[in-house]
Amino acid sequence: MVSKKNQIKANSLSSLISFILGRKPDEFGLVPDSEGYLTYKELLWAIHEEPGWSYVRQGHIHEVLMGKGSLF
Repeated sequence: MVSKKNQIKANSLSSLISFILGRKPDEFGLVPDSEGYLTYKELLWAIHEEPGWSYVRQGHIHEVLMGKGSLF
C-alpha cells in the first residue's frame, strides 16, 4: 500500500511532468522529436533543474506513468 505522503509526491511529480511536457517544453530547453517524444534523460534533466526535484530517477517517472507511487 502506498502511503499518503508518497501518493502526494507522486501526484506532484505527475503535475510537474504534465506541465513540462504538455504546456511549455521549450521553456525547459526540451525539443520533442518529429513524433513528439523525448528521452527519459532529457525529461530527467528538466525535472532536476527544478528546485527540490533532484532526487527523481527514471524509476520514479516510470511509476508515475504506470499510475503508482510506491518508489517514493
